[in-house]
Amino acid sequence: MSMITRALMYAALIAWSSAQTSAAYTPKQLHTLFFGSNISAGFAPADATTYYWGSQIGVNPATVADSQFRGVSPVTGTVAFGSVVLQVDGTLGSSENITHTLNNITAATSQNITTTGVATAQKNIATNSAMTLAVTAGDKLQMKMVTPTWATNPTITYWYAMIVIRGS
Repeated sequence: MSMITRALMYAALIAWSSAQTSAAYTPKQLHTLFFGSNISAGFAPADATTYYWGSQIGVNPATVADSQFRGVSPVTGTVAFGSVVLQVDGTLGSSENITHTLNNITAATSQNITTTGVATAQKNIATNSAMTLAVTAGDKLQMKMVTPTWATNPTITYWYAMIVIRGS
């Protein structure tokens, strides 16, 4: 993950966590999980395809759910924040929407981070600061990306995600 990408993800996390300091907020321990995908040469996603990915830096995403590439929840709690960065180092994609979802494989539940993601810039960031996905310590978590049928497909892409779990 590049320093710029890491900085953008942390900036989104700081903005979210700053909003959590209201008088009604009771702090609980936060746990952050990072996900990444793609080989060093990048990846060209196909039209109308569902990809699954997790902690697999150096490997292209899978097209089969519950592949070996996933993260594990360290605590029981609620996913409260999610952020996805789709970095395009080649041809920029056209403006059709991409859906990014966090799957809890163990519980067979999921929640979208966004249904309006794009690949129209070098750094494409989507966040959801109102997530409510329940997790239990040991749950297998995996990212899912559903691509559109693009007029122009993006090339040389890298995918990163960060989720924050509020322990209960």
